[in-house]
Amino acid sequence: MELRHIRYFLAVAEELHFGRAAERLNISQPPLSMQIQNLEEELQVKLFDRSRRQVQLTRCGERFLRRAKAILSEIDNAVKEVQALDRGEMDTISIGYKSGIMLEEITPLLKEFQKTYPGVRLKFIQASVAEQYQAVNDHRLDIGFIDAPVAEHSSLYTTEKITGVAVLKEKMMLAIPSDHPFSDRKSVDLSEIRSDPFIILSRQAVPSVYDFMIGLCQSAGFTPNIKYQAEQLTEVLTYVAAGYGVALTPEGTSNMWSGLIKFLPLKESNYVTISMIYRDDHESKAVQYFSDLLPKLPERASHK
Repeated sequence: MELRHIRYFLAVAEELHFGRAAERLNISQPPLSMQIQNLEEELQVKLFDRSRRQVQLTRCGERFLRRAKAILSEIDNAVKEVQALDRGEMDTISIGYKSGIMLEEITPLLKEFQKTYPGVRLKFIQASVAEQYQAVNDHRLDIGFIDAPVAEHSSLYTTEKITGVAVLKEKMMLAIPSDHPFSDRKSVDLSEIRSDPFIILSRQAVPSVYDFMIGLCQSAGFTPNIKYQAEQLTEVLTYVAAGYGVALTPEGTSNMWSGLIKFLPLKESNYVTISMIYRDDHESKAVQYFSDLLPKLPERASHK
């Protein structure tokens, strides 16, 4: 039995007329009648009751019709599935991120990707900037989202194979306890808090962020009085909320710790860039779709 026999049978069973079925299949009626006869002989059952006035399915024909529809549906699904797989629309993409806050920032990108490629599965892995570079370089991670320049790690990893694309820029904010003397202010000069104790992410945890924060303070004419160093941004904000000091944070954190922390814009124009990194020689078409989507996002590098 060949697949065409099932398609021929289905056409006749649905039309209950050999002439209309032949027209639907774009073949002449005699060959269609012969193919149905051959199918019945192979199955050794009668599928149709034929007369000059009508064609009716037999009990065996009715049962075979249900099976035939299921078979053709499965075949059609299989064709669509392998075609989608070839287009990369059924891949699983492993995505690195540094913090939950960063995931919130890239959610609009993920949402747009899901609408366009709903069959692609996403697997999220939290890792530091350095760990993401190493994992992307070793093919253990398809995409990484980082807040450090690609060139920074050029001496440690084969970054000639790693591409970095800017996704968005975030303004830096000053996070202060709700009872800080500046809590009623609308903005602040960074130099105004030179005497405040600082909470900062440790250099060991995130070298790029640590150096960036120190550089901002030095550009404002002072070296920060670091009271505590933390491993995660949530720890930094916990210290601030508890009144241990102030911190510089991306604007995306300003929806956290409502009532416990006041976030003030800096009068200086300072931004941190979140970039997406991936290997140039990746084999996943879905990863390429992901990177191709970036230029289509409105205000992708300055939505803040």
